[in-house]
Amino acid sequence: MRTTEHHLVLLDELIWAITNPQHFIKKRIQADVFIIYQLYAELLDQCFQFKHDVNGAPSFAAFNANFIENTKPHFTYHFKHLNEEELANPILALEFLREDTLHVYKNVLYGWLAQFLKHDRIVNNGNIFFPLYHQLRKLIELSWLIYNNFLENTAVNQSQALIGRFEDTCPLLLASEHQQDPYLEIESFFNGASLGYYKYELRSWFKTAITEGMEVDNHGNLIYFHNQLIQLLHAGYLIVTNRYEYISKTVYSSTAKTFKDWVNEVKKEKIDEGNGIPGSYEVYLLSEAEIANPIFYLKEMLSRKRIAEIRYGLQEWIYCAFNKNNSIATMEADYVINLYQELEKFLELLFLLVAG
Repeated sequence: MRTTEHHLVLLDELIWAITNPQHFIKKRIQADVFIIYQLYAELLDQCFQFKHDVNGAPSFAAFNANFIENTKPHFTYHFKHLNEEELANPILALEFLREDTLHVYKNVLYGWLAQFLKHDRIVNNGNIFFPLYHQLRKLIELSWLIYNNFLENTAVNQSQALIGRFEDTCPLLLASEHQQDPYLEIESFFNGASLGYYKYELRSWFKTAITEGMEVDNHGNLIYFHNQLIQLLHAGYLIVTNRYEYISKTVYSSTAKTFKDWVNEVKKEKIDEGNGIPGSYEVYLLSEAEIANPIFYLKEMLSRKRIAEIRYGLQEWIYCAFNKNNSIATMEADYVINLYQELEKFLELLFLLVAG
């Protein structure tokens, strides 16, 4: 979508806007910054995966031979950030990407986003901030190099490189523990608030995104909720793909040995106190068939094709919720009312898995 030069300029503009209190790019509205954040988070994940896939592979080692001498004169882009050794062996530019540093750098990216949305451009933790900026410039160049030379010269079959796993599509991967047991992600989500609360948040977001002239008040909360939904999609995808069975492993209290027990205790406390709504913990949108077999209906919903469509729709929702001059009302129904109803059912189906 952009040339390498444009990507580098975009990164420089973003860093300048964050680090300079006097600088504000009016044309770069908040929704654009969120999309840029997603772009860089995904770039880090894809480069990390590429390093894991090709490190030590004979085809990649063969790619290095006489690379600069034979190929560099034909480059249409003049490299400014990769050095000669990294051009000869691009894997060297990825050495900094380990699993621990990947999470640190993605957290810093999220911090950039938060600072920009709050118009608070005081840079914290400069020891990580500026190295990440330096590495992102290299990764932008590296992506051009790999795409235009390595993939072409090694005759990689592009049809085989299409998305085959959820993690290939998503910059918001689950923590390792939750990848091993994705039900922990669902428990953690509903431990934070009730099913009714999340459906209210979803309804408020939908109302704001579809109504021209309205925009969300708290950008950080909406981004966090959006990220939670993406991670729930990942958890649900792992469950239905691998046919994981739910086994409650977390003891919530001396009297609540399972998550379901804990939910029932919370419901009883709300009723006894008279300040809660028991319906916040009840499902009422699902059919009898869906209640009887939530895994089956989740599997129908969580195909890779539909997940990609849901993620696209949510990105448009967040864009329009950030920008009062736009509305999702002009989109196809699959991304508007159909998506809203589907997400409501999605939350109820997940809730049933751990509390039904």
